This record gives sequence, C-alpha cells and structure tokens, in this order.
Amino acid sequence: MLAKQLWLLITKPHSLVARVLKAKYYPSSSPLEARVGNRPSLTWRSIIGTKNIILAGHRLRIGSGQNVRIWKDQWIPRPITFKPITPPPNRLDNAVVAALIDPKTCEWDRLIIDGLFAPSDKDSILGIPLGRTNQPDLPC
Repeated sequence: MLAKQLWLLITKPHSLVARVLKAKYYPSSSPLEARVGNRPSLTWRSIIGTKNIILAGHRLRIGSGQNVRIWKDQWIPRPITFKPITPPPNRLDNAVVAALIDPKTCEWDRLIIDGLFAPSDKDSILGIPLGRTNQPDLPC
C-alpha cells in the first residue's frame, strides 16, 4: 500500500500531497532520488522505504526525452536493469535521450545510436516507438 503512495508521487507530481512532500523532503530531485532526510515523519520514512520495490520494475516511457538521462535512468525495455549495457563515453554520462532523437523527423537518430551503442542496446532502443509530438516522459 505504501509503494502505491510512492507511485502516486511519481505519476501525479502536481497533486497537493506530492507538492507538500516535494517541498519538504526532495525539493531539487524526484521521489525516486529522494533520501530519508533529517527528522522525517513516520509516513515519509515508510513511503521512502518502498523505493526498492518501485525501482525493481519501474522504467520511463519516452516522450520528448528531455528528462531522461541515457545512462542513469531506467528507460530501455529490458528486464532487470532497464538501462543500456554499453558504458557511457567520456563526458556523456549525463546526456539525455532527446540527444538520440532527430528533432526534424521525431525519429531515432540512427547515426548517433550506431556510434554510441552495442548491437543489443541499438536493437532495444530502435524498438521503442516515438510519438510525433513533444509529450512528457512518463513512468510506466
């Protein structure tokens, strides 16, 4: 039940409870990056204690790709890690998925993907459908 509350903080960030908890416990991050903090309430300590349950099966659905980090976030439809197997090149460890999308066609930029990723990662990434509009990146 508490894992469901954490999921609601992730999927409904504009709800009143999400805004209150964000202001107090994770003002500059997301619920999944939040820490217990100093003198947390029992409720917050219990909610944040379920983070591993959510992380075990959580990944992001790509919209614009502006808020999804290529090598740090879980976004590739692959069991267990949901992350690329290919190690990040120098200085690209904080790159976002939007850098892999051609802004003119709203399709994957195959040249960039071919140059950065191992074949198994390439196939997984190119298999992710992209929309034609700039939708937000959402948890799924």
